Amino acid sequence: MCGFLALLIAACGESATAPDAATPDASMPDATAKDSTANDTGTNDSASTCQPEALDAFAPKFVPPSMLSVCTSNQIQGYYTACIDANHTTMQCNAFRSAPANASCIACLITPFGSSAYGATMAWHNGDSLVSNVAGCVATIDGDESPTSCAAKFQAWVSCQISACMHCDPGHYLECQMPAATGACGAYEAAAQCELDGKYSPCHGSFQANFLSFGAVFCGAGSSDASTD
Repeated sequence: MCGFLALLIAACGESATAPDAATPDASMPDATAKDSTANDTGTNDSASTCQPEALDAFAPKFVPPSMLSVCTSNQIQGYYTACIDANHTTMQCNAFRSAPANASCIACLITPFGSSAYGATMAWHNGDSLVSNVAGCVATIDGDESPTSCAAKFQAWVSCQISACMHCDPGHYLECQMPAATGACGAYEAAAQCELDGKYSPCHGSFQANFLSFGAVFCGAGSSDASTD
């Protein structure tokens, strides 16, 4: 565990601080813009809203974190800069995504929701909507991927929220996710609070910090001059 923590902190260049449990909704995956673990791009038309769907058939099953060595540190930072950073452009992102040398890395960084393993993120809308793989971080710290683990409990809550809201257009996930967390997915909320334990503080960064650190841990192979164009 110590080796993982050292890598996680070194990867993001800072020690992430845990959310304040006394802050309203601080335990939610997308509690605030500052500490959000989600990135949902698109035009958010304030005149329209998206509500959670009923999830009568939802049955959570823990999806373990990927442990691959397919990304250089340049590629991880390069994807964030080209496709996620507030100043990114569509041309810049398409160029990065189309480079054959980046394909394996991107497949690990941006893993579709429902995959057999998750890398840095859980993704839908072709990668335009992303949630950090916090559960994978928790599982790695504990060394526990069992159905009763904290990682499984937290992932069940997050997966429920995504399932309830992934029908929303890009840019409308957060407005749906907040009511889903305590409504349609309220049955998973109490158990998921285990994730607030201080030992999981390395998992509680901003979306950017989590993307870079989780990318290094779950997908990283070290630095090189591999293409990031």
